[in-house]
Amino acid sequence: MLKIRRYRETDTVQLCDIYYYAIHNVNNADYTNEELEAWAPSGAYNEESYKKDTARWSKIMPFVVSEGGVALGFAELEDKGHINCFFVHHEHQGRGVGRMLVDACVGEARKLGYEKVFGEVSITAKPFFERMGFAVVKPVLCDIKGMMMKYYDMEKLL
Repeated sequence: MLKIRRYRETDTVQLCDIYYYAIHNVNNADYTNEELEAWAPSGAYNEESYKKDTARWSKIMPFVVSEGGVALGFAELEDKGHINCFFVHHEHQGRGVGRMLVDACVGEARKLGYEKVFGEVSITAKPFFERMGFAVVKPVLCDIKGMMMKYYDMEKLL
């Protein structure tokens, strides 16, 4: 059974794995290997990076969907309704994990009095976010380590 909760420090390695493997196994349909490597470099995750992510996530307290104690996806809701990281484990796509994360972000944003939720969305994730009621504000090119990658600024008015 899927459950949603806030981040715990013991989630760090699992969330880093979700981030890396979702990018390399899901976004590979829309981005080149060079772009994927710039976005989530192989070998970049180690004890030092885990400490940095733990410190960051301990402040942001992302939403985490888990099943049987295993994290399947996470989303960061930041100030003013900005959704930063939003990733679902590549082996658990299509199970409702993303919908639970959107619902949690929207619910929290409403509770905080925000007028919208918004974020920078990959080519791959754009159709999902459209199904969740988000609209494209504009396409953008983002420089990630010298790679100009296409994204979409998207928002959902609350």
